[in-house]
Amino acid sequence: MSEPPIASPNEVPVISEVRRMLGSDEPARAILVGFETAFRDFEAAFGFVPPLHWTYSDIFRWGIRPDMGYAPVLLARLYRVYEPVRYGGARNVAPGNIVDTLRQLYEQPALQPTEGLEPGLPIGIRARGIPASSPAPAAPPTTEPT
Repeated sequence: MSEPPIASPNEVPVISEVRRMLGSDEPARAILVGFETAFRDFEAAFGFVPPLHWTYSDIFRWGIRPDMGYAPVLLARLYRVYEPVRYGGARNVAPGNIVDTLRQLYEQPALQPTEGLEPGLPIGIRARGIPASSPAPAAPPTTEPT
């Protein structure tokens, strides 16, 4: 596997970790760590708490709000690589442009460090989230008979 590009000193820790895993020939693990960390950071940055019974597909279909900008598109791109590894057990996978997609995601305004905090702190501490009073996402329609 080719060596990923050199990290910058202010690189977000998850990107550095994914880059390291790719360099150690651990693409499946890099994909799992990259998506799962990015998803948690996305939730923290936007104050997003989906209902527990929602799947990722439900989240991408019903939980996206206009204030989230382009971040959900990038997260969905990561998910398309993540899904066959997580649910299909694929281990011999091509990570695609996961590092570039993570970098683009963490460049989104809501996922940037707030004033006066060091880059690289956990996103939940440093993200500019939306106010807690923001409306909760609507529940998806049920397919159960009434």
